Order: sequence, then C-alpha cells, then structure tokens
Amino acid sequence: WNHPLGTAIEGEFVGDSLNGRATFTWSNGDRYVGQVQDGIAHGWGVFTVAKSGDTYNGSFEGGDMRGWGTMRFGNGDQYEGAFDKGQAYGQGHMIASNGDRYVGSFIDGHACGQGIKVWNDGRKYTGEWKKAREHGTG
Repeated sequence: WNHPLGTAIEGEFVGDSLNGRATFTWSNGDRYVGQVQDGIAHGWGVFTVAKSGDTYNGSFEGGDMRGWGTMRFGNGDQYEGAFDKGQAYGQGHMIASNGDRYVGSFIDGHACGQGIKVWNDGRKYTGEWKKAREHGTG
C-alpha cells in the first residue's frame, strides 16, 4: 500500500489497523522494519536514515526510539545503551570511529553525569560530565 505522502507500507493489517510486523519506506529512502501497533513503530525494529547512513536497531515505543538499542552512525561512531525520545538517555557507551570510548550517563544525546572516557592516545578521565565535556575534578 502506498500512502499519499509517499510512504510505501507492507505489513500485517487487522481490519483497518496495521499490527504485528511491517516495513515502511519513505520517499527520501528512510526505512523502518519491525513491530508496529496501530500503525506506529512499537516493539523491536530497525530504522535507517538514508541520507546519513545512521541505523538504529532497538526498542520503539509510540513511534519513538525508547528503551535499549544500538545506533550505528554513518560516520562510523556507535552508541549502545538506553534511549528516550530518539536520544541517548541513561546508561550507555559510545565508541567513536577514531577509537575514543566513553562509558557512563547520557542526557539528550550527550555525556552527562558520571562517566569514564578513554581517548585513542591513552588519556583517561573519570568523573562528572556536562554536555559532553569534563566537568569538575576527575
């Protein structure tokens, strides 16, 4: 079925509702494959952004990336951990394409709270983070 706004939808329809597994392909090339409830991503799924190459594999709730998942960014970075409203939020770890690593708390997609970062040159900081920057004494 093709939506008037350019989204192609394949899936399990029960009456007028899309429930179970489905595939959404948007006209810009973005794609979602996974569980849906009442036509909205809900459960486990994979969402790929065509333009950036970012791919999220994880839990969805009410159409948002929420719960546990892995985001592989088109630039080679990777985050695994908790998500809320499409952002890293809670505990997780980030591995940058250059080898830098961070393990700890995230808020709104940024290192925030307690965490440990090890840079690819061997430097290490353990302590408080605020908006992805060291904050305080480490």
